[in-house]
Amino acid sequence: MVRATMKARLGILLAVLAASLQFLGLFDHDLRLPDEPREAEIAREYAVREGRAVPQLNGGRWLEKPPLYHWAAALAFQAAGKATPGLARLPSALAGLGIGLLAWLLARRLGGTPWAAAFLAWTSAELLNASHAAMVDALFAFLVTASLTCFALGHLMESRRTAVWDVLCAFAAGLSFLAKAHLGPMLVGVSILACCAMRRDLKPLKSLLSPLPLLVFLGTVLPWPALLWSHEHQGDLWQEEISRLAGHPRASTGAHEAVREVLWGQMLDRTRGGSYGHAQPAWYYLPRLFLYAAPASVGLLFALPWAWKRRREPLAALCTGWILGSVFLLSLPSAKRAIYLVPCVAPAAVLVAAWGQAFLERREVLRRILVPLLGIAVIAGWMVVGQRAGAVLDRTESFAPLAAGMKARSEGRVMIGYRLSENQQGAFCFALGQRLRCFTEEKYLLEALGEGRRLVVIPRTAWEELSPGTRGLLRLKLERETAGILFVVAATSDPSD
Repeated sequence: MVRATMKARLGILLAVLAASLQFLGLFDHDLRLPDEPREAEIAREYAVREGRAVPQLNGGRWLEKPPLYHWAAALAFQAAGKATPGLARLPSALAGLGIGLLAWLLARRLGGTPWAAAFLAWTSAELLNASHAAMVDALFAFLVTASLTCFALGHLMESRRTAVWDVLCAFAAGLSFLAKAHLGPMLVGVSILACCAMRRDLKPLKSLLSPLPLLVFLGTVLPWPALLWSHEHQGDLWQEEISRLAGHPRASTGAHEAVREVLWGQMLDRTRGGSYGHAQPAWYYLPRLFLYAAPASVGLLFALPWAWKRRREPLAALCTGWILGSVFLLSLPSAKRAIYLVPCVAPAAVLVAAWGQAFLERREVLRRILVPLLGIAVIAGWMVVGQRAGAVLDRTESFAPLAAGMKARSEGRVMIGYRLSENQQGAFCFALGQRLRCFTEEKYLLEALGEGRRLVVIPRTAWEELSPGTRGLLRLKLERETAGILFVVAATSDPSD
């Protein structure tokens, strides 16, 4: 009895140490490429302006993703009274913590070793990557995991509150839409379908498709597109009135275009690969499922065949259907990224923990000595990686030093940008705490330079492409390499200087 208590306490201690990894190095480095500067700046603009319907990047409408993550980060900024890279990552870190807790809950209710499931989830390479990034993926994965956990608690074990769990499942699936559009509900749906098919029981599908869960799902999903349409429609009405007074034809309807982009455009474009890139072959996720689930992936190769033989059992059906269904769905679109696998972290951890428990039942020496030592080694390894990564990222990917140099040399000038990418705009705006007027064509830059005192930040390649006449209006003030790109900061010539 005493020995069992000591094992339990050691397991809980390892899980707690693994949970703390979600916050390791969260506040010690600047925003990093490729996505953090853009996402953090959208959240900062939410925090400093009125209106929560339309995401904006540097003042322009940005509809690539719904705004749930940006709302969460904006709340963190407002609560702290400032916008910092660490606060931008806080929703992701909390979501990573929640995924481990849900893995613990699933293992506790469906069988397995709860602390081992939580430990394997919290030390997953891809979850640690997502929970330390100012991006939507960790929050999105948490909501998918929460929805499928509610499904499991309502239908894979005896429950007198099935209707309540169905409503919570639908609500979490609706929130996953607000995190990453269609992908969340689709992952939830295909995982549930695969689980029900393995168990040869379609009753849960009928229950989830009953009127109340559907109404809850639609009531969660639809308000934001409706607010978006209303906001854009008011702008349309103003444009139509101006056009009517000027005797021009009726203006096009931006509200319809915005809602169409959210509901259909993003999904179709990403399915084709589209303008977002990330095009990869159909088998892309298979090797990465085992690479990025480390250290759980060490046992996943054995746990999946073990679970397939027991696929009628609740835990095996849920985790196997969840993993295989998600990989199948994610493999269909042309656009693929390894971080999209984060929703598979919890089922992989629960499955490997259950398989490991069965494997070690008769191996007392391994359970008593080797497993704790491996756990400590994994935690120590991730702590070393986390401490070294922050310093490297600050040296190679931070825009803050260049932004500070721009601010120091502004001398009352208005700062503008020329041919800056979305992430470069986001990084400079976040570091400066203000928007930048940005131009992509030289004629508009020339007009802006004629308005008075200006400070311009330009990638060196774009600077060299400017005409001699435009460069003659500017004098070089600063040249610095940031995130692998050489930038030029130049000011308009002013005889009074």
